[in-house]
Amino acid sequence: MEAKSVFFLLSVTSHKTVLGVFLCLPFLLPALVKAKEKEAAQKTETIVEADKITKGKNGEFSLKGNAVIAQGEKKIRAQYINYKQENGEVKVSGGVDYSDTDFRLKGSSASFNLQQETGVIFDAEYNLVHDPGKGSAQEVRLQSRTNAVLDDSNYTTCPVGKNDWRIVASQIELDTANGVGSSIHTRLEFYDIPLFYLPYYRFPIDDRRKTGFLLPRGGYSSEDGLDLRLPLYLNLAANFDATITSRVLSKRGMALETEFRYLLEQQEGEIRFDYLPDDELYHDDRYLIAFNQRGEITESITNRFDLAYVSDKDYFSDLGNSSSITGVDHLSNSIGYYYREGDWSGKVFLQAYQILNEDIAKQYQRLPRLDLAYNARSGKNEEWINRFNFEITNFEHPDNGQKPTGLRSDFYYKLIYDMTEPGWFIKPGVSLRQSNYDIDDNDNHSRTVYSASLDGGLFFERDMSLFGRKMLHTFEPRLYFLHTPYRDQQRLPVFDTTTNSLSFAQLFADDRFSGPDRIGDTTQVTAAVSSKIIDTSSARNLLSINMGEIFYLDNRLVTLGADQIQSRANSNFIASMRFAPYEKITFSSEVEWNHTKKLTQLKQLNLNYRQDDLNRIGISYLEQKNESAQVSVDSAAVNFSWEYNPKWRLVGKWNYSLLHEITQETFVGVEYDSGCWAIRLVSRRHIEELANPAEAEQQILFEIELLGVGGFGKKEIDEFMNP
Repeated sequence: MEAKSVFFLLSVTSHKTVLGVFLCLPFLLPALVKAKEKEAAQKTETIVEADKITKGKNGEFSLKGNAVIAQGEKKIRAQYINYKQENGEVKVSGGVDYSDTDFRLKGSSASFNLQQETGVIFDAEYNLVHDPGKGSAQEVRLQSRTNAVLDDSNYTTCPVGKNDWRIVASQIELDTANGVGSSIHTRLEFYDIPLFYLPYYRFPIDDRRKTGFLLPRGGYSSEDGLDLRLPLYLNLAANFDATITSRVLSKRGMALETEFRYLLEQQEGEIRFDYLPDDELYHDDRYLIAFNQRGEITESITNRFDLAYVSDKDYFSDLGNSSSITGVDHLSNSIGYYYREGDWSGKVFLQAYQILNEDIAKQYQRLPRLDLAYNARSGKNEEWINRFNFEITNFEHPDNGQKPTGLRSDFYYKLIYDMTEPGWFIKPGVSLRQSNYDIDDNDNHSRTVYSASLDGGLFFERDMSLFGRKMLHTFEPRLYFLHTPYRDQQRLPVFDTTTNSLSFAQLFADDRFSGPDRIGDTTQVTAAVSSKIIDTSSARNLLSINMGEIFYLDNRLVTLGADQIQSRANSNFIASMRFAPYEKITFSSEVEWNHTKKLTQLKQLNLNYRQDDLNRIGISYLEQKNESAQVSVDSAAVNFSWEYNPKWRLVGKWNYSLLHEITQETFVGVEYDSGCWAIRLVSRRHIEELANPAEAEQQILFEIELLGVGGFGKKEIDEFMNP
C-alpha cells in the first residue's frame, strides 16, 4: 500500500512593532503579535494530501489519487488536483467534492482560487450547509464565501431523494449572508409539471424576512369568479414591513390590497388599505381602511386603538378576506387607554360604530367614557369584600336630534361579608347605585337605588365506588335572596342597557339588566343545586349537574322599552349537565323550561370526541322558542377533523336548519402533507340569508405550501382547516 504524502504550506503575515506609552507595553506587544500571527497562519494554512504528490517548478503541486486540499473551513477532494502555491490557483478533474462553511458541492471538474475565495464547478449538485436548500446546476460560480451564482439550475427544499417541486431557472443566485435567493427566467415545477412563470423571482433560503414577490394565491367562488392574488412583500427595516397585493376578481375587476406593519419599543400595529375601483357587479368604488395599534406605556398603563371603515354595508360579504367576518352587523371603532395596578383598574376610551346591517338599530357612541374600579378584600381573615366602580360617559347618536344625548355618571359600591367554612358559606351583601343624567335638552335626572342580598350554601360529599373506581360525590344546595326596591325610571334614557339572557349564572346576578340605565326592582329567592362525581385518582370531573330557578315575591315594575310589567311568580327552570365517561368523550346539555306556558324554550345538546387538536368529532343540536312557542332557532350541526396518518387529514362541517328545512352551510376539506410540500383543498357552500336560499354561494379554496419557500392559494383556507 502506497503511503500518502502530506505537506503543510504556511503564509506568514508580517507586522510592525508599535511603541507603547506605558513601560510595560513593550513586553506585552511581542506576545500579542505572535498570537495574531498564529491566528492568521491557522486561517491561511494550506494542507495538501494525496496518494502521490509531485512538486514542480514555481511551487506547483500535482496531486493524484484521493487528493485533498484543505484551508480553514474549505476542503476540496478529487482524484486529480493541480495547485499553484504562488497565486492559490487550483485545477480539479476526475470528479470534485467541495465544502465550506455555507456550501457543499459535487461536480465533474472545477477550478478555484484560494486567495480570492472564488471558484467554478461544472455539472454540479449542491446543498446549503445551514438550510434545507439543494439542487443542481450546469455551472456554479463561487463569488465569495457566502455567494454563489448557478447557471441552468434548479432549487428545492425537499429531503434528499425527493424533488417533488423545484424552482427551475436560467440563473439562480444564492446569498447566504442575507438569506435570500433570486432567479431569472423562473418557472415553478411540481412533479415536473410547470405551474407558472416569472421573469424574476426572489425567495428566502432561511427564516429571515426578505423583500420580494410571494407565491401567488388563488380560489374560485360562484359570486366572484376566479380570485387571484400576487403579493409583494417589502422588508423595509428590522421593525417595519409591508405587503402590497394585486388582486384580480374575474367578475368584479382588479383591486389593490396594502398592509403596513410596525414594531416599536413599546407599541406595535398595522395599517391597511384595500381598494377596488368601479366594481363591475356593485357599480361603485369599494374600499376598506383600518388601523390597529396596541402597546404598553408603563407597567400599569396600556393602550389599544382599533379603527376601521368600509365603503358599503356589503363589503365584507363580497370582498372580505375571511369567512368568519361575513354577516358583520357593525364595525366598532375605539381608542382606549387602560390602567391596572394592584386592586385598582381604570380606562378612558372613545367608541363609535359604523352600522352595516340596516335592520338593526343604530348604537350610541361613547365620546368619551371614563371608568375607575376597585376590588379588594380586607379584614383580619380577608372576610370583607369591597367592590367599587365609577363611570362617566358622554353619549352621542348618529340620528342627532331624534335620540336623547348627553352625559351619564354612575357610582356603584357593594360590600360583602364572606363567611366561608368547610361545609357551608353565608355571604350577606349590600350595594348602592347613584346615577345622574345631564341631557342635552336640559332635562336632567338622577336616581339612587340600594340592594340587599344574602347568598348561602352547603357542601356535602361522600366517597363512593363506580365501575371499580374510587369516586367523590358532592351535593351543593344553594339559596340566594335579593331585594331591590322600586324606583320610577321611565324618564331615564336608555343608552346602553339590555335585558340579560337567562342562564345558571344569571340566577345569582344582582340585576336582570346589563347596564345602569335600568335597575330592576325585585324581591326574589333563587333555589339551586349542583352535584358532581369526581374520579379521585385523576381529579377528573365525570359528571356535573346544575339546576335552579328564581321565585319572585312581587311583580317587577321596571321595564325596558315596550316590555310589559312582569308578574310571573317564577323564572324559567334552568338545568344543565356535563357527562364525561371517558377522558376523550364529553356529552353536555342545557334545558330551559317555562312553567307558565308548559313549554321548553331552550334545548341544547352537544356530543364531542376529542383525541387531540387534529382528531375530533362534534355533534350539536339547538332549539330556541319564545313564550308564544314560536321557533327562532332549530338547527343541527356536525363538525370533524381527523388525521388518517401523518400525511392525510380530513375536515368537514354540516349545518342544517330544521326550521327552514335547508342546509345552511357545508364544507369538506382535505390536506396532504408529504414532508416536502402540502396541499389543502376545501369545497364550501353557504347561505348567508336563510330567507333567500337561492343566493347560496359556492366556493372552492386551495393552497399549496412548499417547505422553506411558502405557499400559494387562498390564505383564509386556514380557518376551515384549523377551526
